[in-house]
Amino acid sequence: MSENHDQLPATGGNHDELPWYQDFVARYVSFPAYCRTTSFERATKDFAAEIHRIEELCGRFTADDFVQRVLVSPIIGLEDDERDWSAAMVVEHAVLVGEAIGRTLIFLSRGEQPPEPFTRAAMRPRGAKGVEVLPLLRQLGRDYPGIVEAELGPRRDCNHRHPLFGELDLARWHYLSVSHLRVHRRQLHEIRRRLTAGLKPGGLLGSLLPEPTPDLDPQT
Repeated sequence: MSENHDQLPATGGNHDELPWYQDFVARYVSFPAYCRTTSFERATKDFAAEIHRIEELCGRFTADDFVQRVLVSPIIGLEDDERDWSAAMVVEHAVLVGEAIGRTLIFLSRGEQPPEPFTRAAMRPRGAKGVEVLPLLRQLGRDYPGIVEAELGPRRDCNHRHPLFGELDLARWHYLSVSHLRVHRRQLHEIRRRLTAGLKPGGLLGSLLPEPTPDLDPQT
């Protein structure tokens, strides 16, 4: 099932901002709430759990559906120019962002600024990897917790700018890595729902991934 890309709402030329109501919820409600209610160590466990859930979701797609672009309804935290991606593009983007945040944490923990700013343009998926993106997701699931647990220096007071949330310290960059995965896991749920509509029994990618579990609430 494909979607008409012309249905995407106009959001301005550079797409650097969410619609105002989503911006408000993301910036002042959902992300600050997560920062207040979790610990640094808990966020590391949450990151690993989100990677696992995304892997399981990918196992429910057929190989063809995995690369099919689908327009989804607005989701809090999802920019309008990200709404017509394929599942493969979503996963590629998640890997790009996760790797970039991992590098950012290393620099900040040493009292340094990353050599390149964190920009949305650099995080956009190219859309050509297909199922080849899945090993990269698994690698991120191994590498990122390793960075957090073993490669960070002692500093926690340096800030680096995020295009939506502004100046973030090391801990908030870490928390953002989890919040970002959750947004795109919900997007994957919606892509699959629109593609299958209960008509296709299971995914051919399942043989590449762990068996799916029923507890995959997209609102978690």
